[in-house]
Amino acid sequence: MSKTAIGPSHEYNAGKNGPKPWVHRIGPRLNCNWILLLFTLLISAVLLASSACTTIPAVQTYENDFTVGGSASLVVDSTDGWIHVETAPGNQVHVEAIVRDFTRMEYEATMNGDVVTITAKRKGSFLSGFQGKADILITVPAGTALTLETGDGDITVTGTTRGGVLKTSNGNIALENVKGDFQGDTSNGDIEITTMEGSGLLRTSNGKVDIENATGEFNASTNNGPIFFSGEMIPGGNNRLTTSDGKITVQLQGTPSINIDASTSDGKVSSDLAILATETETNHLVGKIGAGEAALYIHTSDGNVIIK
Repeated sequence: MSKTAIGPSHEYNAGKNGPKPWVHRIGPRLNCNWILLLFTLLISAVLLASSACTTIPAVQTYENDFTVGGSASLVVDSTDGWIHVETAPGNQVHVEAIVRDFTRMEYEATMNGDVVTITAKRKGSFLSGFQGKADILITVPAGTALTLETGDGDITVTGTTRGGVLKTSNGNIALENVKGDFQGDTSNGDIEITTMEGSGLLRTSNGKVDIENATGEFNASTNNGPIFFSGEMIPGGNNRLTTSDGKITVQLQGTPSINIDASTSDGKVSSDLAILATETETNHLVGKIGAGEAALYIHTSDGNVIIK
């Protein structure tokens, strides 16, 4: 019997046109029906996940009441949500917290001495898909000192008289009819003050600063936004208004007594008030109004400076 030799050419033809012995198929052949089924299952899974993420989380309202003495302090530390503080007669601190997705939030309101502390923190991470936050309304005696911080939300304070420290990473800060020394910081938001007596150290990385009907000493700065000030600067005060991008308007009330150094890198400096000037240029003005009992430094990198 003669044997037929199988050369490279034969092997190639067998593999190209005939069955391939080195390929082993696993599972059924994927025809159009199978592909359509797999695609449908994939879309269903995506829609189900999306529905789970957009489900309205459970909401729980907490209310707490505390009786405090004459030197009360309020401390709020929240991951996410607005904080609003207002005043009422008496010696009661009333807290109302609306907590969203409360099963994944840790909320606590306690008192130690005359210090009321409110904590609202997320248990997990943002990647877990929940929307936990706490919006907190607090009523306090007017003489309560404040330390308020939220990771994402506005902070508003009305009527208090002992000042405080206010901080939000993403939100506006507003003070109305307050007294005392305040420090306000926001990374992204406006700062607005309406009727204040005291001092303000106010900083925002992105937003405007409005200070109206204020008396005291003020240091306000923003990296991106205009600054407006109207009020009186007390004798001995060292005031600064600075922005990297925006105009600065100063409207002095009462009988001004101020040493002014005002400048702009790109714009003009103008004054409607009589100033005993020691340096006058289009973009720089140094001089004295009245007796010069307070100091005021003004600078913007891009914008006009208006004094009136």
